[in-house]
Amino acid sequence: MNLYKYILVILILAAATTGLYAATDAQTGLTPALLDELRAATQMSSAGTALMNALTNNEINKLALNREFLKKHNNYFSNKIETKGIADQENSGRCWLFAGLNVLRPAIIKKYNLDEFEFSQSYLSFWDKLEKANFFLEYVIQTADRDLRDRELDFMLNEAVGDGGYWAWFAELVEKYGVVPKDAFPETQSSSNTSLMTMAIDEQLVAGAAGLRRMAHSGSDQAELRIKKLEILKTVYKILVLNFSEPPVQFIWRYEDKDDIVSDGNVYTPKQFYHEVVGINLRDYVSLLNYPGRDFYKLYQFDNCRNIFDTQDPVYANLPIAEIKTLVKKSILSNEPVWFGCDIGKAAIRGSSQ
Repeated sequence: MNLYKYILVILILAAATTGLYAATDAQTGLTPALLDELRAATQMSSAGTALMNALTNNEINKLALNREFLKKHNNYFSNKIETKGIADQENSGRCWLFAGLNVLRPAIIKKYNLDEFEFSQSYLSFWDKLEKANFFLEYVIQTADRDLRDRELDFMLNEAVGDGGYWAWFAELVEKYGVVPKDAFPETQSSSNTSLMTMAIDEQLVAGAAGLRRMAHSGSDQAELRIKKLEILKTVYKILVLNFSEPPVQFIWRYEDKDDIVSDGNVYTPKQFYHEVVGINLRDYVSLLNYPGRDFYKLYQFDNCRNIFDTQDPVYANLPIAEIKTLVKKSILSNEPVWFGCDIGKAAIRGSSQ
């Protein structure tokens, strides 16, 4: 009997909903008359037919390339940062790590009279993934009482350990873990092609998050939750080691300079290498932002936007774009590299040799 009541209620609600949409006189659906009007508005001229043929047989991004703009463009600059070689992030989202290490690279090339030098990007990427995993799990623990439909929680659960990052994240990683030369921790298949590895880690973390929330709702205390967190992190660490190999605790660095002189081999920890060999204080750098939607000449901080949990969220000084351009120019003229991030998606020529 109760089942029929439920069915009756559902039918009544369905009827009421249908009536709600049918009550308006506005043309809300795609009627045959409206479709005829759309067809009539899209009668092809010879130019339209040519455009359709072009689009259906070619890549849109190549067709959209503005030849007049291309003829005016060149890659000659009056001032260039003194560095050598190109670092390739390949199929990964580690541009921010590559850019950060490229800020340091010219100094070490000049300091040791080197023909070329490259830091290990995979070394910092390893620790970045692990730190992001810890941040994610700690966030889940501290928000265990929130509804799963909470927008901030939903955002966090959507991507646990993505490749992307900011200058502040890079600086914090270097301060905590140091840096190593590329030959001390070279690239691997997974470090250069991160999607499948990241997917495996995300699956472990999201499943772990569900377990932590169940434990919290069942009355587990903070100590018990962090024991469970450690178990999850051990799995993540193992996945990282299987994909990157084990990061070095110490290593031997030798180099050959431009005069073909080979140095002695010295043993360094990654932090010693950063402080003694590189010798650049990343705390001297300032992060600037151009966001017209907020007042200029003020500091802004992004909430819950960090890779290392026990650090502060990034802080930016919001400046007009003209002032940022002036500061960037001064930096380049002083042979000081500039780390920058911008939205180039709409104007990029992807996969083109132009």
